Amino acid sequence: RTSTGRRIARGAGMVAKTDDIAIKPTLQAVVLADSFTNAFKPLTEATPKVLLPIGHAPSLEYVLEWLAAQGVEETYVFSSCHAEAIEGYLRRAGWLSSGAKDAAGSKDGSGGAAAMAVHTIASTNCVSAGEALRLVDHKHVIRNDFVLISGDVITNVDLSAALKTHRERRAKEKLAIMTVCMRRVGADVRELSYGDGNLTVALDAETNRIVHYEEHGGGNANAPGVNLDASLFGEVKNIRVRTDMMDCHIDICAPEFLMLFTDNFDYQHIRRDFIVGTLNERELGNTLYAYEISPHDYAARVHNLRSYDAVSRDILNRWAFPYVPDTRVVPANNPETFRHQFGNNYFSPACAVAVGAKVEKGCLIGAHSTVGAGSVLTHSVIGKNVNIGANCVLDGAYILDGTRISDGVKVTRAFVSENVVIHRNAHVTSGCVLGTGVVIGAGFTMKPKSRVSLKVQPDLADDDYDSDDSAESTGLADLDMEHIRDEALGTHTSEQLHSLLISAQNTEGVDTSAIWHVSSVGVGGAGYMWAPREEGWRHSIAPARVREPYDCAQEYAEEEAKRGHAATRAVAASASATAGDQSDSDEDEDVKRESVFQREVAETFLRCVKQGYAQENAVVELQGLKMAENRTFADIARYVLMTIIGLTLPAHGKTSRENIKLYPETAPASTPELLKRLRDRLKEWAPLLARFLKSEDDQVEALLTFEEFCLEDEVFKGMGGGACVSSFPKVLHMLYDMDVISEESVLAWAEEKAEAEEHDKKFLKLAQPFIDWLNDASEDDDSSEDESDDE
Repeated sequence: RTSTGRRIARGAGMVAKTDDIAIKPTLQAVVLADSFTNAFKPLTEATPKVLLPIGHAPSLEYVLEWLAAQGVEETYVFSSCHAEAIEGYLRRAGWLSSGAKDAAGSKDGSGGAAAMAVHTIASTNCVSAGEALRLVDHKHVIRNDFVLISGDVITNVDLSAALKTHRERRAKEKLAIMTVCMRRVGADVRELSYGDGNLTVALDAETNRIVHYEEHGGGNANAPGVNLDASLFGEVKNIRVRTDMMDCHIDICAPEFLMLFTDNFDYQHIRRDFIVGTLNERELGNTLYAYEISPHDYAARVHNLRSYDAVSRDILNRWAFPYVPDTRVVPANNPETFRHQFGNNYFSPACAVAVGAKVEKGCLIGAHSTVGAGSVLTHSVIGKNVNIGANCVLDGAYILDGTRISDGVKVTRAFVSENVVIHRNAHVTSGCVLGTGVVIGAGFTMKPKSRVSLKVQPDLADDDYDSDDSAESTGLADLDMEHIRDEALGTHTSEQLHSLLISAQNTEGVDTSAIWHVSSVGVGGAGYMWAPREEGWRHSIAPARVREPYDCAQEYAEEEAKRGHAATRAVAASASATAGDQSDSDEDEDVKRESVFQREVAETFLRCVKQGYAQENAVVELQGLKMAENRTFADIARYVLMTIIGLTLPAHGKTSRENIKLYPETAPASTPELLKRLRDRLKEWAPLLARFLKSEDDQVEALLTFEEFCLEDEVFKGMGGGACVSSFPKVLHMLYDMDVISEESVLAWAEEKAEAEEHDKKFLKLAQPFIDWLNDASEDDDSSEDESDDE
């Protein structure tokens, strides 16, 4: 028998099956080194995402070292975009050169894991994970159960227990085709730190079989209610619904898993197509199981810039040990040496930090990089051969190899790619992304969340965000609407472009305006502005917005407290005017949080309008938001009412692009036209408002909120509510006629306003004729009752 007829299992002491020996099968793995998304552009124009450094090494290196440490003997790395670059890296790193490579580290950092053979599979025209898995199946290289992992996962999980559980289950249940590894995390960690959406998983509580898997795109406001198939309760004795899980994108699969992709060309995405599709076709008998990793283990996927930031910090904070910079585990072929110091800072022995510079905490500085005197670094990763001048401030910055930063530069929560030049006193603001070779002019301040590349942005349709994680589509409302997509200025040869770029990199203030827009990169800058992404705050490297926690046990007490707050609102506002600087700051934070909540209510309600939800379904949506945000139904209703009134006006600057068509193109020419538009909306939604605004206090609060809307005060700034000032009394009358607001509530509001300061009586004066009419009508009713009693 030739050497190709039998294989020696490396490190495990096992021989592959021969004619007279039956042994344990070879453990294989498939690494998807392409996420089939554009989430990291323009950073990935020249470099594949799996080769972007996370900490001190590419994510692909972490994945391969971890697989080898788990005893995987044969790994197939699938790549599509930048396939040649990935294969070149694997060859240079030694993974392909000898056909097998020893892992440098194991779970305890001691080394000694089995050797692993690595092979590549490439397809330049593959556009989804489903197509990739079909191609792997056609190659007939997977013979046994295998580990499937995304090439952008960072983990130190000990997979032995999960493998053992999967194999034992497969021995009893041949149709158990997939085990999905999951990690228990809180909603804030999942959404605010890693940028993941809501994930709801329903499990058989006894076996951990997955019976429902549902992802939602964008946080609580966009998460519809979960609908479980009623028949499940007849099939499963005890269903456990989990909303505290994060998918690790580490799966243990049977060979039949690949066959199902070949048989179903509709399967493009692993999660939202295959998993959901399999669960919906229970009659075929295929089953999926969840495995919750140990709370002491770590696993997270780098699928957007927010998760890149979170995972980078986790590595520096040693959550992924032993895969941390100072252990020399990765990269194993050419490990760098780092000194681990107080504050979880890591310094290459070959870096130079000037006297007077401060490296505060959570930083890494690579070989041959320098930091000038007076500079301050916090939570920043500096690559190799980076030069940072004097008096610079870097906070949450990721600076790749070869970048030059001149004196006085500020970089805040931004990603700067290789060989970028930032001239003196420039400011790279929160959420910015600079592609390879970009030059930022001296003294220039970039707009937040800008993307700049030396390449002109391709057609927007080719740059849309697509992901295997969710099908969300969000608007540009969180982004600066002044961003533009730069077009090329004139026609220039590649030699002209290169010559001017070199001049801009080496000399400050060179005139580059014939090629690059000064408004995008400053005087002497080089690069084209790209249009902002549509994914919003959850996928940006900029700081996450704050969300208040929800305490279900305190719901009733909170409702009562909020009702009491409505009655004393004017007094509280007056008292706050005398508070100090600290209270002013607290008020600003309160306004910010309230603005976020108002917007979430508006977006949820507008989605109900857009999709034609029945009122009962809309109630479910809004009730979910109420519970998630720990608010009252009255809080929901008053912002719904303002959204309805706002629909009579043209779309304002905070309106998401997907909802613009719900608004009229022109403002109402007169009060009657505004009332006609409003009447059409209120006919449909008045019952819902009346259902939420039950008490007199709730209705008075709604009227006070309507005043704020008309004044464009606090959360309503820039929404155009000032156009409703003259129509205020007519709208008030309409709300009364449609039983949204009661007579008693209107009179209670008028009584409260009568005691306010003179400047705060504007709307009371406008509504006075209506108030008088209500009082007269009430007196007439009383007189009639008295006459009836006399008779």
